[in-house]
Amino acid sequence: IAMRKNFKAFSRGSLEFLYPENAKVLAFLHRHDDEMVLVYVNLSRFSQAVEIDLARFANCSVMEVFSQNYFPAIKESPYLITLGPHAHYWFVLRPQSAAVRASQERVIPTLNIVPNLQTLLADGLRSLFEREVLPDFIRHCRWFGAKARTIRELRIAEQTPLSGKGSAHFWFLEVTYTDGAPETYSLPVQIAIGEAAHAIAQAVPQAVIARFAGADEAILHDAIWDAAFRGQLFRVITQRQRVKGKSGELLGVPGNSLPVDDVVPPSQVLRAEQSNSSILFENKFFLKLYRKLEDGMNPDVEITRFLTERRGFAHVPAFAGAIEY
Repeated sequence: IAMRKNFKAFSRGSLEFLYPENAKVLAFLHRHDDEMVLVYVNLSRFSQAVEIDLARFANCSVMEVFSQNYFPAIKESPYLITLGPHAHYWFVLRPQSAAVRASQERVIPTLNIVPNLQTLLADGLRSLFEREVLPDFIRHCRWFGAKARTIRELRIAEQTPLSGKGSAHFWFLEVTYTDGAPETYSLPVQIAIGEAAHAIAQAVPQAVIARFAGADEAILHDAIWDAAFRGQLFRVITQRQRVKGKSGELLGVPGNSLPVDDVVPPSQVLRAEQSNSSILFENKFFLKLYRKLEDGMNPDVEITRFLTERRGFAHVPAFAGAIEY
């Protein structure tokens, strides 16, 4: 039902039956504006093969909705599909040129809801947001390392609000693929309104996840581009804060050399972003936000801390602190 709600063609589109020669297979097409959904249903308790003349859609790409796998493109010859007992397929048909553009260009979606992080993850909208908005966003992020893999499902596995009214949230995105092991990525999110939203959208448009409909400009964005969020990260470490999430907590772990006062140095995000994100605090502290998360102690943290606190080795940047989950 949740998947069906993602396509207006099911409820608002036209219905066209295709009448294959194999009468045990029901085939029909839903169309709404540029959206086309082709449905196959095997009414038999035995496996069936079916050929349908789809020449008018020649060169269209064929994406199976649930797995997001691409099937062979449609040609002038009849299109052959095999179905298991009582099986069904939902296919989205797209002209290949449009499919190629969609993979290269990102259109920022507009959400017709109140700009609030809790409302965003309410039951009615969460499924659509996880299936449509977030997968498209992370595919275009430089730190997402699985661009060549096909995403099967993405879900927000953890959400941790930092302290303060209107503060940012830390999301852990659990991404499963059609093949291979799943991965978890960190994505801090924040809502900006008015001039702050306009400034971020102009300076770093790639950081905008979605826009909110309304008179005032409001966006959901990657929170590292918010100075207040960067200050919150710094205080989590210096003040040994524990920030509770749904399933665990973030813990600030300061090093021996880190000051404990409440003064946060001015910060900036380094533009040379690769697999992680880097933040500089007044040329004194360098903070690396790991995007791809794995179980266990990160070797980078473990080695740097050992050399600083156990060996007093002066020829590496000194360990100043970390945030652990």
